[in-house]
Amino acid sequence: MKQILVLLVCLLGLSSFGQTMAEKVLKDAKALNSQYKETEALAKYKQVLAFDLNNYEAMWNCSLLSARIGRRENDKAKQKDFYLISKSYAQKALNLNANDVQSNYVMAVALGRIAQISDTKEKIAAVRDIKKYAERAVELSPKHAGANHVLAVWNLEVSELNWMERQVADKFFGGLPEANKEKALEYCKKAIEADPSYILYTLDLGKIYKSKGDKNNAKIMYTKVGAMKTLTPDDAAYQLEAKNTLSTL
Repeated sequence: MKQILVLLVCLLGLSSFGQTMAEKVLKDAKALNSQYKETEALAKYKQVLAFDLNNYEAMWNCSLLSARIGRRENDKAKQKDFYLISKSYAQKALNLNANDVQSNYVMAVALGRIAQISDTKEKIAAVRDIKKYAERAVELSPKHAGANHVLAVWNLEVSELNWMERQVADKFFGGLPEANKEKALEYCKKAIEADPSYILYTLDLGKIYKSKGDKNNAKIMYTKVGAMKTLTPDDAAYQLEAKNTLSTL
């Protein structure tokens, strides 16, 4: 009996130590993430999970950062590896808390990234799930910038699917959910209203205007992108994209 009590005390001590370390490393991870040092932040969030397997904040952040970092890979196979890892973390986050905005948001992001590098059938198969998780995120937090942006991109990309992709949707998946560029515009404006400093949202608003044939507003958005302060590791590339597109309008 005495040995059992000693063992329990030791286990409780280890649990307390692990929790303390998780909280300390989580603080470091959040600081790095706020500075957009995403690779370093991801490593720290993974350390948190080593101390606390069910740390929800670390879990959804690992998913989101894996998706963002993976997008920068030039090799498609490496991209897919990151995106599948992102999806795995997202599923675990959903298992921990399916009624929170972040778990639904990161699942929508992970599925969207996978769809972008998949073949036509896999891409179309993901359409409904991306919409489901993104809409659930917006339902839980209507002003969530990222979730509104996902729905903006979703509406734009689904509205632009070609004839062959629509045939696949009709044949295997019972057609496509409704999507249009007006909704894309609405959601993207909400994303910018929630986070006006994030360059990607303004860049994509320019893309939506361009897709709608509204060159004047597209030019305004692309010009604005060039004047915005860079924050993330991707922003310089976004500004170059905006500059190059502006020269064609």
